[in-house]
Amino acid sequence: MSIKLTRSVSSVPESLFQKFFFSRIGRNHLVDPRYIGFGNQDAFAMRDCRFGSVLAVADGSSAAFESKTGSCAAMRLVLNISEELLQLDPLPTPSEFAEKLQQRLLEGLRASILPLAGSDGNITAIVEQAYYFTLLVGVVTADWSAVIGSGDGFYAINGNIIKIDSRADNYPEYIGYLLCDPIPKGFEDVSMKVWEVIPTSKLKSIFVGSDGVGPVLNRKPNTNFSIKDLLTMGSPVQKDITEKMTELAEDGVELSVVSTAKQVTVEPKQLRGRFADDVTFVIFSKSARGVMNRDWTDYRNRHRVDSPAPLYTGPASLEQNKVETSIPTDTTEATDLGISKQQENPADVPAEEKVPIPVPVNVEDEELQLNWWEKIVAWVKKFIASLNRDSQSKQ
Repeated sequence: MSIKLTRSVSSVPESLFQKFFFSRIGRNHLVDPRYIGFGNQDAFAMRDCRFGSVLAVADGSSAAFESKTGSCAAMRLVLNISEELLQLDPLPTPSEFAEKLQQRLLEGLRASILPLAGSDGNITAIVEQAYYFTLLVGVVTADWSAVIGSGDGFYAINGNIIKIDSRADNYPEYIGYLLCDPIPKGFEDVSMKVWEVIPTSKLKSIFVGSDGVGPVLNRKPNTNFSIKDLLTMGSPVQKDITEKMTELAEDGVELSVVSTAKQVTVEPKQLRGRFADDVTFVIFSKSARGVMNRDWTDYRNRHRVDSPAPLYTGPASLEQNKVETSIPTDTTEATDLGISKQQENPADVPAEEKVPIPVPVNVEDEELQLNWWEKIVAWVKKFIASLNRDSQSKQ
């Protein structure tokens, strides 16, 4: 008697969305004496919940040394609050979600800070030191998808990139203002706003980022990568995203050799990384083979979800902040590709931003003040100069 064994192979459905992220400290926080030691003040988070998913970015104020504390605390609270709201049946509307998120976020922050306050219970000084941050939250539910937030930054739904500006004199609408006593004048109306809503059935991608991503929204000369590419290309890979973004962030040097009949000269050019500010973003991109999970499908069937209320695309004032992100026709599409500050329109942001690099003082040996690449350039110059002198002496 023979027994034939068969192997059962189960097919696990692919997630509806692929998730990508990047976060890196900005150059100013490494070389600018005003910010050295502050570290990366951004934070990001994402979580899958029962009837939805959430992605979020917080950008701590550069003027506050400990604002990373507030950014990280906000991310933890946003995830936990969102998970509670995304288990409700029926789901809250986008406006209800924003209202409840703000209320519970402020309650959670206040409760965590109060034990650190003095006998009078005033937490304003602590808030100013560590809890000023901008906040952008992407919410994808079984019914609707939206971007909600307070403060500046960038977001995109289906590749349509929008810039959210600060107020005059670079004052973002920090939700932390509402924890102060008194609330700073002119910021009493700060709130978590619903910037845009779309039916999830029509969602292809959703992106939230700190304002530090401005220099890489569009392609620049001599680069083959941008945020716009990520929002439009198919099947990117997290590892490749990290490598490409890291490459754009690195400083370097380029030597230009100019040769004439009488002499050869070397002109060094220091290449700055693209990010003067901390840069952080999270992207959910719809997978070609992805499917909704059972909870989402059951919810849509129970509530007969087909198309929600008319689309809401934010205040009219945002229309002028649409970022033009056209891609050159000769673009070569890549096949391979998981916690920042106000700039001009990204299209006008210079590819290189000059930031002075501090050098040691009271050093007698001049060569000790040079970076390694400067030493190489200096040596090459000396060598070429000696060749030129030899050539002139022979003549």
